[in-house]
Amino acid sequence: MATIDTQVSRASPAVKQIIDATVGEDWPGKRVVVREVQPSWEHTEYIDDHTLAWYLNLATLAGTGQVRVWKPERPRYGGPAVVHPAPKDHEALVHVWRQGGSQGMEIIVLQSAIDAAAVSVATDILLAGGGKKAAAAAAQAASVCGANTGGLCLALAEANTKALRKGQGARELTPESSTREKKKSARLEREIQAALAHRR
Repeated sequence: MATIDTQVSRASPAVKQIIDATVGEDWPGKRVVVREVQPSWEHTEYIDDHTLAWYLNLATLAGTGQVRVWKPERPRYGGPAVVHPAPKDHEALVHVWRQGGSQGMEIIVLQSAIDAAAVSVATDILLAGGGKKAAAAAAQAASVCGANTGGLCLALAEANTKALRKGQGARELTPESSTREKKKSARLEREIQAALAHRR
């Protein structure tokens, strides 16, 4: 199966934590992509690549202590290229690249670490309404992904919501549509509870 790439907001809490723990909060890049990969995925880094890399323990993102980060080996002049294997379920491999005047980041995680159903439910909640109540409900739905990737699942749901809203016509965002969306709230609540019960 191919990789799945989703551009997310660098302001999303989990993404911001990853930026702070790796390249630093003053990083000027704007493009951040969550890349979901298979266990067989690997990346070969060559000496002339303009890439910085870190492995990050996602389980430490949810804690109150320091995020655990370590740098893989880098290629040396005259030496062989370095292969970065896919991260484990509780890890992310973070690549920061520079090309011309732009910089970007890839947060690479296993596809099995992302619960697509939880992301879908969280996206539906955010589409149904805004405000703190919807944000809290979406975060609860995304938490079904687990402590390791719950924050990234929420970032993915936020990105999906933004893309879907951008694709909707103005007539779909009228007061009539909000009434229709309110009717979905009971169903969404049932889906969240069912997903949480299934996770336990």
